[in-house]
Amino acid sequence: PHYNAANVHYRQEDYDQTRQEIEQTLIKDDGALTQGSLYNLGNTFFQKEEFETAIESYKEALRLNPNDIEAKENLELALRQMEQQQQEQEQEEQQEQDDQQQNGGQDDQEQEQEQEQDQQQDGQQNDQQQNDGSAGRVGVGNDKRL
Repeated sequence: PHYNAANVHYRQEDYDQTRQEIEQTLIKDDGALTQGSLYNLGNTFFQKEEFETAIESYKEALRLNPNDIEAKENLELALRQMEQQQQEQEQEEQQEQDDQQQNGGQDDQEQEQEQEQDQQQDGQQNDQQQNDGSAGRVGVGNDKRL
C-alpha cells in the first residue's frame, strides 16, 4: 500500500509525502519493491532539486539492478544537474565577492569625499570664526567713544 500511495503522491507533486511513503515501503518490503522504491526515491529527491541525495538513491537502485537503463539515465542527469547547480553557486559567490569589492571601493571613495567635505566645513567655520572675531574686535575698538 505504501508503494502505491507514494506513486499517487508523486503524481500530485507532494514530494515530502512521497518520500515518507517510499521510506515506509523500504522498511516493510521483503525485497520485491526495494529497487523500484530506491529508483522512485531518487526521482523524488531529483524533483526537490536535492541532487546529491538523488544520486545516492539511483546508485543504490543500480547496485540492486545494474541493468536498469532508466536509473542509469537519471543518475547521469542528476550528476549533470548537480554540477550545474554547483557552477551557479560558484558564480553567485563570485558575483557577491565582486560586488563587495566594488562596494568597498565605493565606500572608501565616499569616506574620502565625506572627509573632504568635513575639512571644507571646518575650514569655512574657522574662516567665519576668524572674521567674526576680527569684526568683533574692530567693533569694540570703534565703540570707544566715551
